[in-house]
Amino acid sequence: MRTQRLIAYAFAACLASLLAGTAMAADGSGNFNAFLKGTYRLSNSLSCATSINAGFNPETLESLGPGGTDHIYLTDVITYDGHATMTDHGIFLSGAPHDSSTRPVGTFEENCNFTYAVNRDGSFSQEGNCKATDESYTLTGSKNVGQIAVEGSVLILNLAEPVEQTLILRDGTTIFRICGYEGAAVRLHPK
Repeated sequence: MRTQRLIAYAFAACLASLLAGTAMAADGSGNFNAFLKGTYRLSNSLSCATSINAGFNPETLESLGPGGTDHIYLTDVITYDGHATMTDHGIFLSGAPHDSSTRPVGTFEENCNFTYAVNRDGSFSQEGNCKATDESYTLTGSKNVGQIAVEGSVLILNLAEPVEQTLILRDGTTIFRICGYEGAAVRLHPK
């Protein structure tokens, strides 16, 4: 009798796992992006090597123009729903050469749009562009990777690859940068 009960429990657990996998595949249109669906509060920081009006060689990290190091701290709300939208505000501390017309410290707000792809193991990648809410700059080439924790309630994001971003200021100044990035997010709303 006890053996039959254990077999029945094992069968029920297998059936539930199979049905959950089928529902996820149907909800995610045959991919794993459904695992990430939801709204998250994200806190992150970046350190960026910058070059004004000249690019970097991403393979050697060689700077081709004057610049410095910027440190950026952000708090965001990001929603994943087939594509990702993010609203954030932050503070930057600039080590770039500046004169009386530029500030080495400041705050900003921006809106971003990303595409993303989730892998079977819960890792994911995203890339997109951001624009300041006051239209003072546009950022292109924002990329990072992440990992979804068990049950999807926590995300870890990072970037430690030489990906060049381009920051175009309202006055036409172009700033190229390569950033190291780390962040963590918690789900705000259940699936």
